[in-house]
Amino acid sequence: MYCLPGPILGVDVEGNYAYVADFKDGLRIIDMSNPAAAHEVGFLDTPGTAYDVKVVGNYAYVADGYYGGLRIINVSNPAAPVETGFLDTASEVQSLPGKPKC
Repeated sequence: MYCLPGPILGVDVEGNYAYVADFKDGLRIIDMSNPAAAHEVGFLDTPGTAYDVKVVGNYAYVADGYYGGLRIINVSNPAAPVETGFLDTASEVQSLPGKPKC
C-alpha cells in the first residue's frame, strides 16, 4: 500500500501511472505497474489546491482551486513533471470535464 500526505480529491489513470490531485500537496504521479509495490515517481507542487486531474496525451490538466486556476503540466517524463502553462481563472476551479472521445 502507498500512502499520500493529503486527501485525494481526483485521480486519472493512464497506462501504468495514476495521476493524483492531492489537495494542498499538488500533483503526484504513482507507478502502478506492480500494484503490490506502487510507488511515487514524480511530484509537482501547485500554487493552489489540487481538486481534480485529467491526463490527455503528455499533459495533465489540474483544477487547482481559486488561487491556482487551471494548471497544464507536461508529464511526458513522469519522474520530472514540468508546468508548461496555466489559465488564471476568475473563479475557483474544482473539477474538469471528462476526457474527449477520440
